[in-house]
Amino acid sequence: NPMLPTTLVGCSAKSYFTVEQATRWGPEVVDGVSDDPAGTDGLFVCPSFPLIPTLLASFGAAGGLVGAQDVSVHPSGPYTGEVSAEVLAQLGVRLVMAGHPERRRLFGETDDVVRRKVTAAATAGMAPILVVGEQELTADKLLVAAGRRTSLAGIGLETVGVDPEAQLVETDERMRAG
Repeated sequence: NPMLPTTLVGCSAKSYFTVEQATRWGPEVVDGVSDDPAGTDGLFVCPSFPLIPTLLASFGAAGGLVGAQDVSVHPSGPYTGEVSAEVLAQLGVRLVMAGHPERRRLFGETDDVVRRKVTAAATAGMAPILVVGEQELTADKLLVAAGRRTSLAGIGLETVGVDPEAQLVETDERMRAG
């Protein structure tokens, strides 16, 4: 996979988009950034699994990055309802989110499960997005959001073009990477 842009700006569509909305959203965003010289460079969306092909065909075809909101810890096999990293990579997914607070709360996902998801994504050639979010933000959690680093050793981020040692990104007045 080619290197990712230095700066990424995007969103998770959660489960809000219908097929019709996702079909309209991709071209609308592409049209909305058409006057900007950067265009879709560095923009990403992580839709629900069934909408990934729809957004790859519009937003992705125009240079935007399409990711997945989740990934299975298991390889392809007898895991009903799971979507393996291999399948996501074959679709053209470049990013995979892991660590959603609601998945931790509702499905009991632990740090170990999140680590396994991050590893599965990186091993399949996709860049993992580690979601660090809490319902209540305390000073200690703010430090995490502002850049306190967890150990990223051994999860293979460099294999997908992410430099785990990078600490600063220079931007211009429009917050675009230089």
